[in-house]
Amino acid sequence: MSRIQLGGDIVLISWRSSDDPSSGTFSYGIDPTGRAEFFIWIRNSSEIHWKSGAWNGETFSSVPEMNLNYIYNFTYVSDEKSNYYTYDVYNPNITSRFVLDSSGQIRQLTWLESNQKWNLYWAEPRSSCSLNPCGAYALCNESAVSICSCLPGFEPRLPKEWGLFNFSGGCSRRNPLQCNKDKEGFLKIRQVGLPQNPQSSAVRVAELCEYACLINCSCNAYVFNGDCRLWTGDLIGTKLPATFGQDFYLKLNSFELPIPSKGSNT
Repeated sequence: MSRIQLGGDIVLISWRSSDDPSSGTFSYGIDPTGRAEFFIWIRNSSEIHWKSGAWNGETFSSVPEMNLNYIYNFTYVSDEKSNYYTYDVYNPNITSRFVLDSSGQIRQLTWLESNQKWNLYWAEPRSSCSLNPCGAYALCNESAVSICSCLPGFEPRLPKEWGLFNFSGGCSRRNPLQCNKDKEGFLKIRQVGLPQNPQSSAVRVAELCEYACLINCSCNAYVFNGDCRLWTGDLIGTKLPATFGQDFYLKLNSFELPIPSKGSNT
């Protein structure tokens, strides 16, 4: 697309999920009061999810990446008849996408013909791990080149979507668990922000906490830090880096686990 215009009645609406194009939770458009600013709203409510900051004549104040512009020509038009924002590319041979994804993050991407992939130019809100953009069984790391990666033993459920920086479909196991305590074990992942919705257990001994997860066919992971917590549903919201991270034990098939080195006790 060589030019895009947003403003007035023109808004972007997110998909419900990466594989469901029906209307989702978020919408992106101009401030209806006429202020030179864009919002991401929670649809069907007045809650504002993100603000672009005011237009200063060249950029929106909360999108510093626009100051590094060498691809796009940004313009904001405001007069008695209209109030809208446009951008086009300096080079008409460049292909660009402007996407509001199902997690509520707005992204501007440019197609790299040499690499045959989309390059992320900017994305907001930047602290997107709090939005759980990676789906189930994935690790969110805002410091990494790609914000989302699958947990060990897992792979993208929708690989083509991941190539478009839409990670909300999450990951799935490469090899299903066998529900056999003699053929499964745990991989220690150090100091992560823990997934959502753990279940507390009355167990107060580390070995018994591990065993409680091992014999439960629905248990995918556990943590023991004086008390025992088990995860029996999808693992959603695992993060790095974590200020108050904990060691996390992910259940895998025995053949997927690394072979312990001699003298190792972990």
